[in-house]
Amino acid sequence: MAGPHLRSDDPAVRVAATLAAVRLRVPGAPGLVLRLMDELPEEAASLSLTPLGVPGAVVSAAAEVFGAAAEPVARRVAARPRAEWLDALLPFPALAAACAGDLVRLLPASAGVLASLGPAAGPDAARALWTHAAAGDLAAALALARVDGDTEPALRAVRALPDAPERRRAAVLVASELGPPAAPLLPLLEERLRAPARESRADAAAAIWRVTGSAHDMAPVIADQLTRRADRHEPQLGALRTLVAMRLLPEGARPAVEHIAASPRRVVGGFLCDGSPHPDLAVRRAARELLALTG
Repeated sequence: MAGPHLRSDDPAVRVAATLAAVRLRVPGAPGLVLRLMDELPEEAASLSLTPLGVPGAVVSAAAEVFGAAAEPVARRVAARPRAEWLDALLPFPALAAACAGDLVRLLPASAGVLASLGPAAGPDAARALWTHAAAGDLAAALALARVDGDTEPALRAVRALPDAPERRRAAVLVASELGPPAAPLLPLLEERLRAPARESRADAAAAIWRVTGSAHDMAPVIADQLTRRADRHEPQLGALRTLVAMRLLPEGARPAVEHIAASPRRVVGGFLCDGSPHPDLAVRRAARELLALTG
């Protein structure tokens, strides 16, 4: 069905048709992505197919959907790196390491890929990340912690933020990534634990657990998102995944989790029609895993 659209004169139609072929796992779809990268490199990198879509999604989607079979796509990205395509390198660390010099040049967009390499990113990447981190780039500071183990720049970047709510939000992110080395941020996390919004309290509780390991104290705060929502058709996937990692389900939350797992209706809506798996699938999968783990 997508055949004529793959040959369309309209670049947006060709990109959309190629993305559809990838998401539908059409045999040969990685080859279609390679052709698109060769014939329409600018459009393959820059077009967003939905108002809030991510440019270059067709390339990263190929790696996400086809895994090892998308290695030719990742090799093309490594040979001609572009900021919009870098996520395609995440499943292929050897290819990413081989183009580490280009990744350094593409900072800050490449911070996530360099972080995924850890020490294999090399000393040049560590120095470049340190420079960006010193300028207040939190993503670079977190990547630096993964590359050379230096967590202090990430802590400094949080403390340097001028706005108190922003500092608390950043503390959650950093603590979730670093775990125990983020202990100096506990006062900020404890402030957020007293926030009026359940979502804020829950993400603070999850971050505190990552730092301290106090699962039994924090699990009820996280589960509160599921048990006390006015509309149970909007469960929080993050809360479910954290409870799965904790291997805990407070009894008061069990009926809500059972509802999520077995509801005949979708329990969470999808906002964008970009061909990615519907979030309802991930929510149900997490709920069923949590029930299986906790009996």
